[in-house]
Amino acid sequence: TGLAPESEVDYGVINPTRLSKQSYDLATNFKCEVGTPLETWDQIMSAVQLRMGGVNLSIKVPFGNWEPDEEGVVPVARGTGNHAICSGHGAKKLKNGRWAIKWQNSWTSQWGIQGHAWYTQEHWDLQSGREAWVIRTPVESAGDGSDPPVETDIAVV
Repeated sequence: TGLAPESEVDYGVINPTRLSKQSYDLATNFKCEVGTPLETWDQIMSAVQLRMGGVNLSIKVPFGNWEPDEEGVVPVARGTGNHAICSGHGAKKLKNGRWAIKWQNSWTSQWGIQGHAWYTQEHWDLQSGREAWVIRTPVESAGDGSDPPVETDIAVV
């Protein structure tokens, strides 16, 4: 449908039938479309650094503990990506010299660092069946002419 302010969507709501009518109404003002698939880590990092839009990608959630370490990085697991995450909230260089991108989880703000963690090239490289996409918000879709919500304050509806 589009993008709605995150304040209108209960944190952790995944089932679209549980979203409010107001969130759908607001989302019609800010249509979004899936942009380009991203095939490599370099493309993902470029999309984040160029602020091309929300970057949604897969990550493998292992069994057991999946809490981030002291730098906010979750354990890396091999296998098919089995969880979708929204990234593009920034990039930073970790202590060991690797670059990481910040992402938000839908498991409440009690998980990780207020609901966020860091995703590295190792997460990407060790997955099979991985996917990454850029979400674009066309300028002409801002129904009332106002600015769309900023990336850190949106929910895809």
